[in-house]
Amino acid sequence: MIKKLALTLGVSCALSSANAEVDKSVDFIRDVKPVLEFNCVSCHQATKAKGKLRIDTYDEMMKGASGDAVIVSGKPEESTMYTTTVLGADDDDVMPPTKHHHVMSKFETDILKEWIKTGAKWPKGEKLVAQKRQLPEKIDFVKDIQPILELNCVSCHGPTKDKGDLRLDTLEAALKGGDTGPSIVVGKPLESSLYTLSILSEDHDDVMPPAKAMKKGQVVTFKEKALLRKWIEQGAAWPKGVKLKPKKRPSKNAAKVDLLPTELYKKLGFDKIAGKVQKTESYKNVIPGTPVEYNMVAIPGGTYVRGGSEADEQPKSEIKIDPFWIQKFEMSWDQYEIWQFDLDIARRKQDKYVPNKMDPIADVISRPTGPYLDMSFGMGKKNRPVISMTQLAAKCYAMWLSAKTGHFYRLPTEAEWEYACRAGSKTAYHFGDDDSKLGEYAWYYDNADEQYQERGKKKPNAWGLYDMHGNVSEWVLDSYKEDFYANSLKENPINLPPVGFANPPIESPWPTKLYGRIVRGGSWDDDPEDLRSANRIVSTTEWKIQDPQLPKSVWYHTDAIWVGFRLVRVAKVPPLSELHKYWPSDDEIKAIPKR
Repeated sequence: MIKKLALTLGVSCALSSANAEVDKSVDFIRDVKPVLEFNCVSCHQATKAKGKLRIDTYDEMMKGASGDAVIVSGKPEESTMYTTTVLGADDDDVMPPTKHHHVMSKFETDILKEWIKTGAKWPKGEKLVAQKRQLPEKIDFVKDIQPILELNCVSCHGPTKDKGDLRLDTLEAALKGGDTGPSIVVGKPLESSLYTLSILSEDHDDVMPPAKAMKKGQVVTFKEKALLRKWIEQGAAWPKGVKLKPKKRPSKNAAKVDLLPTELYKKLGFDKIAGKVQKTESYKNVIPGTPVEYNMVAIPGGTYVRGGSEADEQPKSEIKIDPFWIQKFEMSWDQYEIWQFDLDIARRKQDKYVPNKMDPIADVISRPTGPYLDMSFGMGKKNRPVISMTQLAAKCYAMWLSAKTGHFYRLPTEAEWEYACRAGSKTAYHFGDDDSKLGEYAWYYDNADEQYQERGKKKPNAWGLYDMHGNVSEWVLDSYKEDFYANSLKENPINLPPVGFANPPIESPWPTKLYGRIVRGGSWDDDPEDLRSANRIVSTTEWKIQDPQLPKSVWYHTDAIWVGFRLVRVAKVPPLSELHKYWPSDDEIKAIPKR
């Protein structure tokens, strides 16, 4: 009998035989998809297609790279998708590249080989999403596995309910199994229904948890599936006497949301100071009612030459910008989670903090529903940039911080962001054109070890701003049109440098669609050319593929784990008539589902 092959998912395989053969009926979802998503898709997808190659869909994969096929069906030895993965680790052409700090295991390359040999079958409509390989070296049952089972499985397979005559609240019960046999076969995840049923497609009749449970947010995430697999491979260690109890995912309830942006604007008195210019000086502030600080750098007014070498960065033109403040560092988790998880409200009782007159206003600003998984994706949170929020979430945070402090905060426009990034430079990067120096100033694909890093560890630009290139890409207010620069010049006729126009508006009509919005600066997962001061990156539907909610959340881009933001404060508060350009509109807030 042919032994089934277990993927390593980036770790050593625990099968008893090092000579295990591949199951001749390789299953795409079970066997091939994890190999491609863990090893290949991060560099070959819609938002990043190195070598002009995408493999996130079947059609894109079959197009190959620049017209050259990477798969010859039935012939793995003629398919570069396979042959490049079995090169030596020190070979310049090995895939994944050596700088990724991992190579595919023989088990993984054998799966690719057998898949191609048997016709490279790919289920119609299946799309792949890049996944991080990082998992604990040794799985801890209580920390890693118990929460998965208690949140997703034990409510239907426990002491009070045993659907299919299956219980999963003790190891003995799981090993015994139910109507379909053992749920866990020690050392063999591909023979363990606890794992194999969790990786079926969401519309499969046998997927676990079932589809109706997924609609309620009861979802086993990709990382959790990987943990289950590795745990079974390592022997399914289960501490003696530990019994599991069903648990519900925590709910993050906040005060009723009923304060609209136009109402907030008036309550904070911005209508009385609109149009008046405030003096800009750099400052450090503490978010009221918390110990958390943030730093704002005063940016002097002036001009710069907007644009670069790409078609959507043309034509170059001189732009005038009024003074403003911008955050010295990218928005951090500790700053963001105060709002996200209502920690400012919770602290009052804990720290015996007496609410000030601003707190009741801030309490009724729209806040996100709780995330269904760890949105840091295991990359850590201490002094690290927050990620994966939608532009709406970033705008709502700006409203909340405005309510907490009485200052008008918002996202920057594209023009403001590029001006701040350049800091007087006219080169590809704020430090010059030589990308060999990029590692001194930025975390990016070559040096970030496949994850974001602590803020402020690289050199700042000339205005003292950190991580403007790399680490995480940053939201700006604009939505994308390839010819916007050219058309804005037609709408605002000017002579090219040295005469320009002031504070170019974001695209009109203002962004109303979820996708096609812009982030700037490039990220830890990008190449040098994507980190240029002029580069424009556009949001797509791929940023939300893993979101299991129906409808999908307005707060999270589950797959944009490289997107963050920093706020600006303007020296001149805009009039109420222009508020919809900078904060969410009243209609957007009314449309947010209440939690």
